[in-house]
Amino acid sequence: MSNKSVLAIPSLVQELYSIVDRLGELFPGRRFTPDGHLVGSIGEVLAAAGKLQKTGQRPISLYKLTRLMKSVQKSEQLRRSTS
Repeated sequence: MSNKSVLAIPSLVQELYSIVDRLGELFPGRRFTPDGHLVGSIGEVLAAAGKLQKTGQRPISLYKLTRLMKSVQKSEQLRRSTS
């Protein structure tokens, strides 16, 4: 697996979510979401390339995480579960 292949993953995932959004527009009331198998396969590819820790998470410093959180618009943030 080449580094070029791994670097293509973010834009491909972005395209995937654009398609999911478009399907949602075409079929209101129907949810289209990437399934666990697809997400798991992407994670396995990243793990094999050494981009993830064994836990499946990418290491990030608290400083970078804080900066990232500030850069995401409120409307784009995931809602916290209250259950």
